[in-house]
Amino acid sequence: MKRKVILIMLLAAVCRTFVFAQTIDRQVIRDSIYSNILKEERVLLIALPDGYSSATGPKTSVIYVTDGQWNAVGTANITNFLQSQQFIPPHIIVGIDDSPKGKGNMRYRDLTPTRNPSEKTPTADGGSGGAPAFLDFITKELMPYINQKYVNNGKNTLFGHSLGGLFGMYALLQQPQAFDGYILADPSLWWNNYELQKIAREKLANLAGGPKCLFITGRSGTPYRGMGVMGIDSALNERAPGNLRWKSASYSDEVHNSMAFRTMYDGLKFVYWGYYSSNNLWFGPGSGFLLKDQPITVHWMNDNFSDIYYTTDGTTPTRASTSVKTDTLCVNAGTKLTLRAICNQEDLSRTISGNFSLSDVFPTVALPKSAKPGGLRYDYYLLKDANNLAHAKPVRSGIADSTFQLGQLPNPEKYICVISGFINFPESGYYFIGNNSWGASKLYIGKQLIIDQPDAGHPDMQSCVVPVSKGFYPIRIEHILRQGEQKQELYYIAPKGVANGGNPELIPWKVMYGKM
Repeated sequence: MKRKVILIMLLAAVCRTFVFAQTIDRQVIRDSIYSNILKEERVLLIALPDGYSSATGPKTSVIYVTDGQWNAVGTANITNFLQSQQFIPPHIIVGIDDSPKGKGNMRYRDLTPTRNPSEKTPTADGGSGGAPAFLDFITKELMPYINQKYVNNGKNTLFGHSLGGLFGMYALLQQPQAFDGYILADPSLWWNNYELQKIAREKLANLAGGPKCLFITGRSGTPYRGMGVMGIDSALNERAPGNLRWKSASYSDEVHNSMAFRTMYDGLKFVYWGYYSSNNLWFGPGSGFLLKDQPITVHWMNDNFSDIYYTTDGTTPTRASTSVKTDTLCVNAGTKLTLRAICNQEDLSRTISGNFSLSDVFPTVALPKSAKPGGLRYDYYLLKDANNLAHAKPVRSGIADSTFQLGQLPNPEKYICVISGFINFPESGYYFIGNNSWGASKLYIGKQLIIDQPDAGHPDMQSCVVPVSKGFYPIRIEHILRQGEQKQELYYIAPKGVANGGNPELIPWKVMYGKM
């Protein structure tokens, strides 16, 4: 059974491009912005995701990184890798250098929320307590600048390590609406006798804005307590509101400086928890025509690290619905199965559903004498005739067999290809039919539309289970072509295989009959 599930998963994702990125430095753009709030020129280190353009930009999020001169490039490499594994969407990295032009390092000033009472006179780095102004600089000057210069989706994450983590907690409590995610690595929450713990207990329960994500880490043992992470963890347990999804983690095998990138890796996976499932959500067969009192087993993805829920009555699943714990479910006729992968970024959640309708056995037909084995008939029509194919005249016709290739005409996006004929099912029972299409297509068995497949923008497999008798059935595929590689593949599992966990296989041409 496990082998079947694995193979169906592979077919469901066939030729979907997974780019396993090498961990190499992205090109870093050095930029700067003059801040009227801070009265100084601030240096920026900006890294764009691979393939970024104004066209791809609307899918791109932004990560603002404190201590940018140290953390920007490493953060870019981590996001590059996580994106390649489909754990997160593409990101623009905006590293904020701590050293304004003409000045020294100002992190002590910018990242601390209040002034250290032991400071009697201003220090060379400007003294402490500048976080309010620094946060205003980010939200009122830097963000508008980035949004104007680089197309993005407006989803922002803030990353900070040490004092940067202290600043991140301050930002969450003061302007929670500014960022969608907060990732804090070993934050210096001891500042001014742990004052943010007190502020957190006052403000956490009433955080403004929509859903937020917080990931906070510390080192196990004494540092977890000494840095103040334990106290914030306690405050979160007591006061965190429903719109804040948060997680704390302690590491026993890290030092303070090494916490930054491990936290970034784990933190981004948490902020986008469920994103992988949203991009790879499937179940098979995806729909079906079922006989009364003869259920079918549906297989689905269960990656064990995402929040996937399902219903069988057509309602949209929520976190209160039944969660996916196994990789199969028995469904009966009359079921509408719905799966939802719920992402911590709610707008990236995804829902799919399929109907399993009550049906009789599909009727066989007599094979016309003119039908020949080894292939089907194809007809090319202009796409403008797609809504009236019965009265349209094809511009080319022939036999679709093992040598046939879609997209043989120039400008294939102007055409629709209809492939038709007959299929011989050698035994009676439930057949699993899988249609793997590059482009939109409709698949009919007899007069029944069993798969209506939209163009997903990549190779995509959809499936249906049908009850048939041994014999011949009309088959018809209407495939809307698009520029680029064109392909259409049909898979099936015969009844014995459906019952016993068999493997999908390409439907052999020898059971296909074309009529000219």
